[in-house]
Amino acid sequence: MRVVQVVQLCLTATVALALAEAPRLAFARADAPRPAVADASQPTLALADASQPAAALSDASPTAGSPAEEPSALPPTTTAAQRFEAANAAFAAGRYAEAREGFEQVLREDGASPSVLFNLGNASFRAGRIADAILAYERALLLAPRDQDVRANLRQARNAAELPNDDGGAWGRLVGLATIDGWAWLASGGLWLLCGALIALRLLRGTTGVAARRALRGIVACAAALVVVASAACATRLRDRDRAVVLATDPVLRVAPYESATAAAELVPGDVVRIERMHDGFALVRTRDGKTGWMADGAVARIASIVGL
Repeated sequence: MRVVQVVQLCLTATVALALAEAPRLAFARADAPRPAVADASQPTLALADASQPAAALSDASPTAGSPAEEPSALPPTTTAAQRFEAANAAFAAGRYAEAREGFEQVLREDGASPSVLFNLGNASFRAGRIADAILAYERALLLAPRDQDVRANLRQARNAAELPNDDGGAWGRLVGLATIDGWAWLASGGLWLLCGALIALRLLRGTTGVAARRALRGIVACAAALVVVASAACATRLRDRDRAVVLATDPVLRVAPYESATAAAELVPGDVVRIERMHDGFALVRTRDGKTGWMADGAVARIASIVGL
């Protein structure tokens, strides 16, 4: 009877994890080009098209307040590949605002992918829009958490904005190894493994298979540890839905949700905050150092909104 109860508990937990699992992330087509490898000592803003030469950073890095060039209309295109290549061509020609427009069009019409977000971040950086570049790189990491090129360029963009590079410590690095989907699948797999091992232990009870039972106990311990770690990591990833990037040019935290309210603190464009709640077109945010205040909804952008989380 106890085995049946354990099985029911495992199945219930698996269903709960499946219901809590984030929507499937929209990746680029299988043959989409991947970012060229960046030099670890000096990350480069390379296009995600391997056939294009890497675009080295200029000596004078743009600042968060640098004016962006006027965008120009992109030629009419019909397929996702044509839109992507047209934006790449604009970037290679130095028309960074046009390239931004092109990559944003790809996102709107074809969905999010790490390659497009990576290139959008590169074009935003070159156009002097550092906060937008940080937002694009953060969104790319949400889809491809192990992509070292994206991480390198994100660090460089944050350095340009004079922001600290905080990877969340050992736990943050561990959580960053997989997406929400990945951790949810690991937790579900661990539950099924735990369930199977417990059933096998019950069936072997009273037999002479001492070595087999000892091995099964080890499997139970490992599976239980996997469930705990993967579930905690999945919960951490789910909390990341509240992370947002400050996009306003002169961002301030206000003591109340209206424009004439007293300013409580100043922020830096490109900084990452957490949105705690919304009210009448304003967001109550919390900074990394614990400060809270209200900002206009348009002054911050949720990182996870690009994939509908």
